[in-house]
Amino acid sequence: MRDPRRLFTFSSVLGACVSPQAASSACSVGGVQFNGLAHYLVGRHRLPRSIYADCIDDKPTCYVDDGISDTTDRQVPCDDVVIETRRRELGVLVEESRTWPYRVVCLSWVDNFSEHSNERWARAFKEFQARVGITFISINNCRRIYGQNTKVCNNCQTSVRMMNSQPGFYASLGYYPGNYDPELNIGDGQAAYKVYLHELGHVVGLYHEHAHPQRQAIVLRDKLRVSSSEYAKEQRAHTLRYDVTSVMHYNSEALCLPRDTSLKFCDVTETEENNCVVPKEEHCDRSEQDLLGRSAQLSSHDVNAIRTLYDDEPRHSRSPGKLRAKPESDENAPSPNEAQAQEDDWRDY
Repeated sequence: MRDPRRLFTFSSVLGACVSPQAASSACSVGGVQFNGLAHYLVGRHRLPRSIYADCIDDKPTCYVDDGISDTTDRQVPCDDVVIETRRRELGVLVEESRTWPYRVVCLSWVDNFSEHSNERWARAFKEFQARVGITFISINNCRRIYGQNTKVCNNCQTSVRMMNSQPGFYASLGYYPGNYDPELNIGDGQAAYKVYLHELGHVVGLYHEHAHPQRQAIVLRDKLRVSSSEYAKEQRAHTLRYDVTSVMHYNSEALCLPRDTSLKFCDVTETEENNCVVPKEEHCDRSEQDLLGRSAQLSSHDVNAIRTLYDDEPRHSRSPGKLRAKPESDENAPSPNEAQAQEDDWRDY
């Protein structure tokens, strides 16, 4: 069984802060010199088994990226043996698209969910189906719907383990072909609807919105409650414009909008040596805090981001619904009543 995780709850996050001292610039691991937090030594962000390090007070601390968003990653020794072994393990891996083939996500219901939770699951699945053409089904229904020798869910062999037995909320990021065991956990039966959308957003391949290269929010590194990698800007992500209200955006004390937008603030991977200002509480405009991640459903930006991500992924002819042709805006977004109800194929019965 996976060890319990300390995870964020949208309005706040749980767990221990990293050291309040400014990230140091005097760290070296395996001959690699680096400064700041979340420096990847092997692999890359959310590629399972990658290794990254935080440099604090001249001392590196290394972690293994488990490929799951909204978690605290496991600490590993910063020694050359571990680093070189992991480089060999990942050296032959060529990352393909992280989209689910034919826009179908298979689910394995490991734990029983309450009626309250199942109502939110059903609503969330319908919203994804209606607005971005992604279908969620139980792995037990995969063969019946899509037949033999199908690319859907790796020939009906890969599914997201749906759980509620661990504290907090987390989910694996996207799809990988081959041996892959993704999971999603909603540890609070009374969690808000947006929590379900956020974790499903990770499942279909979305990074955090506050990882946007042009984000406006700043990160207070002395208030981080989950892994530093959760806050680093993601340069490889498919991005549109930055949306501070996105359902994929954290709203926690570790993030805020700045009082002075003329300042160049450091990312968590940077220090003052990068000619930037390390954000502190004094730089925050907390009167704007409610803007962060305030969307109660997929924002139009979220919808268009998913459509862009899945632009080259066709919809299977046996899947319900249809794809909306034009980009979504606040004016033409479908109401909840417009969401076409798919069959209850996400259930096990």
